[in-house]
Amino acid sequence: MNSGFKKRIVGILTTGALLIGSSSVYGADYKVDLDHSSVTFTIKHLIGKVKGSFRDFNGGIKFDKDHPEKSIITARIIASSIDTNNAKRDEHLRSKEFFDVRSPKSYKYLEYDSISVTPVSPDRYKMDGILKIRGIEKRTLFDVQFLGASMDAERKNRIGFIATTTINRKDFGIKWNKILDPEKGGGFILGDDVDIEIAVEAVEKSKL
Repeated sequence: MNSGFKKRIVGILTTGALLIGSSSVYGADYKVDLDHSSVTFTIKHLIGKVKGSFRDFNGGIKFDKDHPEKSIITARIIASSIDTNNAKRDEHLRSKEFFDVRSPKSYKYLEYDSISVTPVSPDRYKMDGILKIRGIEKRTLFDVQFLGASMDAERKNRIGFIATTTINRKDFGIKWNKILDPEKGGGFILGDDVDIEIAVEAVEKSKL
């Protein structure tokens, strides 16, 4: 075997080893399964709470259970898909007083890009990243629970997570409120804190 051929063989084997190592460290790519995922929120209303969701969203996940700190998560939510089970209220939420989805300078998306994922136990992580709402970006920390991994009927790998956080809507320019019976010192209709829960089931992308 001549020296040139040997060098080529060594090069191929080395490149293959590096690719295998890279896949292990950086994890597999997953696509959010919209039929089995949800983005929901809760906000105080008077003395109760109102729940809502966003019906249209997408996202990507790079994840390896053995190296969760290498994970990369992105999400994009269509603001106009907000649904609180009340058509009149939903139209108000799409207006300039809230998400402003229809004006010439509208904000069509809510977006999140992770910066770091820190394990705090075998199946729980802290995910730090940038949340963007109405064009305003804020560092936002999510508590993440890894629900497990499985193979579906089509023999595709799936993973599941629940991510939760609480934000102050005023930090993102959503300040509308109304005082009830101001002459008697009535309280505000809406609270400022919004509890967010993102439940995700994701399927591994096909390797072409």
